[in-house]
Amino acid sequence: MINMAGQQRGPRDKKPQQKTAHAGHSKAGDKGKPKHAKSHSQKPFKRPNSAPGKSPSAISTQKPHPKKRQAAHDNGARKKHKDNPETVEINQSIAQFASRKQFQEAQAAFDNAVARKLANSYTYVNMMNVCVRCGDMDQAWTVFSSMKEAGIKPDVVAYTTLLKGLCGEGQLTKAMEIVAEMEANKVPLNVRTVNTLLRGCILVGDVATAETIFDKTLGRWKLTPDASTWEYMIALLCRNLQLKKALNLFGKGILASGSQVSENSSTLLNLARAAMLLGDRDTAEKYIAMTRVCLEQEEKQPDDDKNAPVEEGGKRGRGTDSASRKESLAVFLKIKRADLRRELTAMEAYNHDTAALIDMFKKIFLLPLVQDDKPLATSCSMKVLDSMGLRALLKKHNMENNIEDKFSSRLREESNRLRLRKVFGKEAKAYPLKIEICSGAGEWIVSQAKKDPQARWMAMEIRHDRVYQVFTHAVFSGVDNLCIVGGDAAMAIRDHLETDLADFIFINQPEPPQQTGGAAATTQAKHLLTQPFLTNCVQLLKPGGRLTIVTDNKWYATLLLKTVAKLTDVEGVRLKKQQTVESIGAIHIYMGHPPKECGIADEHSSSYFDRLAKHDNIRASQGTYFLSIARASS
Repeated sequence: MINMAGQQRGPRDKKPQQKTAHAGHSKAGDKGKPKHAKSHSQKPFKRPNSAPGKSPSAISTQKPHPKKRQAAHDNGARKKHKDNPETVEINQSIAQFASRKQFQEAQAAFDNAVARKLANSYTYVNMMNVCVRCGDMDQAWTVFSSMKEAGIKPDVVAYTTLLKGLCGEGQLTKAMEIVAEMEANKVPLNVRTVNTLLRGCILVGDVATAETIFDKTLGRWKLTPDASTWEYMIALLCRNLQLKKALNLFGKGILASGSQVSENSSTLLNLARAAMLLGDRDTAEKYIAMTRVCLEQEEKQPDDDKNAPVEEGGKRGRGTDSASRKESLAVFLKIKRADLRRELTAMEAYNHDTAALIDMFKKIFLLPLVQDDKPLATSCSMKVLDSMGLRALLKKHNMENNIEDKFSSRLREESNRLRLRKVFGKEAKAYPLKIEICSGAGEWIVSQAKKDPQARWMAMEIRHDRVYQVFTHAVFSGVDNLCIVGGDAAMAIRDHLETDLADFIFINQPEPPQQTGGAAATTQAKHLLTQPFLTNCVQLLKPGGRLTIVTDNKWYATLLLKTVAKLTDVEGVRLKKQQTVESIGAIHIYMGHPPKECGIADEHSSSYFDRLAKHDNIRASQGTYFLSIARASS
């Protein structure tokens, strides 16, 4: 599904969300870590009978350093302090509004707390989190500034919330400036801050910045990486085909965190992928086998006990004890294991072909989320070379690097618009062009492209890690009639694709602008499928071309129906065999999945969300809906 920034939701997003908001009575250092959580290697603490040269009584009666006594006194004072019950209640309500992306309700509660002088640091942090989740970074900055003006010094939680918003928009440079501010203000970072920054690096594929962050984590910041930190760093290195570095880090991670690194199936799969793409089949098969063993071990372990030592900066540090979250986690893990096994099977059947692989690399266009001063062809080529691993592949095979020239020839010099004839070849010009906007991990579009070789397919996805997944799925599936455009779909369609280009456009499972939508619900968070964006999609279609949107959220389907009905130059598509749920004029919401006449090549291919519905009773009961419209022929 598409999130508030316009990207496709993928399997990882379906993990139960950690609750980062604070009710107002917990300490800033408490990260929701269960009391029973401990490392596999941790041993019960035993008090020594004696210390060298000292008796047991001397140890127990020894007076602490004066500064330590003062720190203990301060901690005791903080423990005695209790927040106003009204403040706690307001903070809890704002946190709930954040989870539902209900900005207006949250703003009213926040304004009420400030006016009545009930707001504490958690009130401001929770409101910042609302702004971040709703995609309003300008307002998040306003709340952050007002926090300072109220005389409340931002702590690591406040700064990390701000960093979460910046990293979610790909603003890594600005995020690192905030880190410098934290250091200047002597606000110590924690591992949650580090992992927030690394997730920002994953979003845009910035390996170099991630390495800098990791080096500072071990050095200047003196922090201990947790399981997520190791996983993120190894994944980034593997996606850039820096296999030697990744294996070295994998070894260090095992020494530091044991089985949390060595038995991480995602990490093992990343190592196998990188080795296979580099043509190192022996190493690839070794890690494929290790991944299979790891998956078998996971299946023997109860799903609610996976990775029992919950780490401070991980994603599942909060709220995992509720029945609904445990059920959601169990479903997620079951689907994830099945997906990993399918990919392992595809990798084992893959025959490495360096020339074909390099040709596929040249069909990736990574548009920057934050504009820079470089020519677009230079920016695109550098990203493919230094975040997707093409440079490492060329170096291994001693091949000439002329990738920038290739990208220059595939972009119109005067307009920076993509020249598909150069991407797919002259002979493919007569083939229809089918585009999936926000392709996620790519299962659906790769399956469609493989079933439909007489069409040109284009995947569009904002997240770099998912672009990589689409790419590897295509490579291991032997699909070569697919190109990938990474970056903001709204900008890509408006600025880098010609009008009258596509025969079919698909948008599968967009994320609603609210998590809960009733009859009176309004759109309060940023989302991709606005009227201007859909207007640009219609202009991207050839006359008579079709746009199809699929969702499992009835409220959102109705909202989209109202939006689509306002578009000009469109016609409704009448599908006699499909059940009509709701209509505005000739525009209809249909029940079920789109048929072949909407441009679908493989009606039996499934996305992650289709598989989720088969195992999740609540989601299955919601049903699936779709809208299909055509650009007017005249």
